[in-house]
This record gives sequence, C-alpha cells and structure tokens, in this order.
Amino acid sequence: MINAIITIDYEIFGNGRGDVREHIINPMENILKICNRHNVSITIFLEMMEYFAFEKYDKELRDELGYSPMKEIRDQINRAYDDGHDVQLHIHPQFKNMRFDGDCFVLDQDLKPYRELKSDEVKAILDLCKNKLESIINSEDYECNCLRLSNIGWTKVPKNTVKPMKELGFVVHSLSQNIPNNDKGYWKMEEGIYEIPIHSKKAEFTELLSLKKLFIFTYMWAHYGDNLIDNVLFRPFTLLRSVANLKYQNDSDGRDNGNSKPKWDLSKSTYREIIQFLDIAKKRYDYQNKEIPLVMIGHTKNFFVKKDLDQFLNYVTTHRSDEIRFRSMNDYINIFFDQR
Repeated sequence: MINAIITIDYEIFGNGRGDVREHIINPMENILKICNRHNVSITIFLEMMEYFAFEKYDKELRDELGYSPMKEIRDQINRAYDDGHDVQLHIHPQFKNMRFDGDCFVLDQDLKPYRELKSDEVKAILDLCKNKLESIINSEDYECNCLRLSNIGWTKVPKNTVKPMKELGFVVHSLSQNIPNNDKGYWKMEEGIYEIPIHSKKAEFTELLSLKKLFIFTYMWAHYGDNLIDNVLFRPFTLLRSVANLKYQNDSDGRDNGNSKPKWDLSKSTYREIIQFLDIAKKRYDYQNKEIPLVMIGHTKNFFVKKDLDQFLNYVTTHRSDEIRFRSMNDYINIFFDQR
C-alpha cells in the first residue's frame, strides 16, 4: 500500500519576511477546509525558531500589525490538531536569534553553520524546540516524533543530529529530495532513526515552463532581497538556467548530490503532475507487499490554487483507495516503525 503523507511547512519566508496572516494563517485555512471536506489528515511542520521570535516580540508585533502572530498560530495549530491533523517540528537554523527592528525581522548573520555544531549543541536546540511545541499543543496525547530541518540542503539528517534525535525520542527526519535505491521508499540511518525523503523524480527542463511554476518562482523570488526589480526580472532566469544544467543521479544513502529534483509539491504542481508522481511511485516501489511512505511537501506561503489539491484528494479517495491511503506522519511512525 502507498501511504500518502501530505506535509505542509508552516512558515514565513526564509529571510524572515512575510505577513503571518497572508502567508501562513489564511492559506492554511484553505488547505484545512479542503482536507477536512475529504476527511484527509495532514502533517503540519510548525517552524519553531520564528515562533520564538513571534513570542519574544509579541507586544511590538501587536502594536505594528494590530494582531498577535503568536496567538493566531497557536489557535490555528490547536484547531487543526483537534480536527485530527498532525503537527511536527520544523527548524530553520538561520531563524535563531532573529530580531524585529520595528518594520521586519532581521536574521543573525554570525550564526555558526548548523553542520559545524557539536552534538550537544544540536541536542540543546532540538530539546528547546520540541519542548516548546509540546507546550503549544493542548493535548496530553500529543507526540512530537518527527523532525524537518531546513537551510542545510535537501538532504538526509546530518550526522550531528542523529544521536540527539534518538536521545529526545524522534524517529523520523524528512527532508531529503534524493531517490532511494530500494523498493521501500526510505532509509534507516541507524537503529530507531529513519529518513523518509520527500517524493521526487528526475527532472525535465520543460517541466519548469508551466504558467503555475513560473508564477510561483517569480512570486517567491520577489520576496527575497531588497531589489524587487532584480529579483523579479533576473533571478527566475538564473534559476531556470541552473536547472537546464542539472546532472541526475540516485543516491542510495540519501546524500545530497547538489542537484535539485522536482519534488511532489502540492503548491507548485498541477493536478495532472500530482497524479503522475503517484504513478512513478507505483513503478519504483514494491507497494503491493510493503507499506510505502510517500511524502508530499507544500508551503502555506505559496499555496494559491485550491482546485488542484481538491481534485487530487477527491480522485484518490474515490478511485484509488484500494492502493493509496492518506496518513499523517505520526500515524505512519506509530503503526509501522514501532513494530520494527
């Protein structure tokens, strides 16, 4: 059976910019309405470093915005959890120590690169974030057992993080874009710790030429940097040029080979493309004899087209339920990894 795990990165932009209502709360409401209508549970990866900043500068943000980002996040996350959705831990290391200057957030440019941190330093970060997330969810039954780092490349969990994950009760890291060279769809990093990659495929340059992708690329780049004209007019073409020069290879151990691959992305993919990814998984994995975890990624900040997600959920629940089921990350971990 294919276990489709829809994951949503719940965050503002990677440079600390963005409006919480516009780029997190409102699009998340649209996603939840669609999923609730089809009785599909998703996994929300709550970015915790920015939450600490929203908490620290709550008064200043209330004065500036007229609302509390921290409160709206807590309320929405708990409503989603009460409705049967999963919430897990997302960390952008570059958001640590970010400060609000009265207009926008400014990142700390002097942070030590995450991969250079010692294991005990990593454990302190994970422990802090895990405890905060568990305090946010108003339920004694809540489990934080999955981690998604960011700003380290689309790769497997770094070596300095495996031991802290085990010590703190994490089971899965899910970030790699690489294609497993096996028929089960994930890697065992060591006993009790797994990397479940984001479902990806080899790319064709023409795939980037759809109107939906070009719009999203332009929208995203427009929110990075100070020079809007440069971001909108030139950076998308730089990105497309780099994609045209990709070399594709599979990494059996999940290492980042430096090449981008199209990911199963509900925000950027059309309905037809989303279904094509499912068909690729059927050919790649032994889904008839194994329980395959197939991770889809999405972001609130670039979720614009509701009908693609709606069509996808309707199609699978109506026509493909004999071979595909939807699960949250927590459900998959508890059902299948606890038995290994």
